[in-house]
Amino acid sequence: VLEHIAEAIAVHSENAVCAVLMDGRVSIVPPMPAAWRQTLERIDPASIGFAPEDHRLEQFSADPVWASFLAEQCGTRFKSVCAVPIRAGSHTAGVIAAFFGQEIPARETHGEQLRLWSSIASMALERRHLYDQLSYRAQCDGLTGLPNRASLYDRLEAEIAHAERGGTLLGVLYVDLDGFKEINDTFGHSAGD
Repeated sequence: VLEHIAEAIAVHSENAVCAVLMDGRVSIVPPMPAAWRQTLERIDPASIGFAPEDHRLEQFSADPVWASFLAEQCGTRFKSVCAVPIRAGSHTAGVIAAFFGQEIPARETHGEQLRLWSSIASMALERRHLYDQLSYRAQCDGLTGLPNRASLYDRLEAEIAHAERGGTLLGVLYVDLDGFKEINDTFGHSAGD
């Protein structure tokens, strides 16, 4: 999703190079010089400044790594940047930044387009989080966090198939708990699980 967002921004923002930073990964379209990518991977995302308008490169990040990198660059190919956060709930999960080879006139801003793509990235994160939650609930007991009956059967089937393919043995340990039948009979098997 991040790479598709970076591609879409690069296509729709003329002469822009888009970088999406999230979870220690950087997606860049079209490719940037290696030194730029390495620096973007090293800066602290919390140090990135967000503004509704395009601004100078020096304003992009307060991280000393960024300042040091810019000091080493002479005649850099980029002159301005616009950056917006990717939100996941109440915290910033990542950054979308568009780098431009020219100073952007004050009347022209790319922030609105980047905010739109940021919203799409946020929705994708929320959807993934919901999927992970539902998957966990389907496979684990809510009280203990241990694998549930459905998960046991799935894993057991996979292990039996693996043992058959490999010609190996498989053992299953069955534990009988005294008095547990009363729980199943009184509250039902789902409570007993």
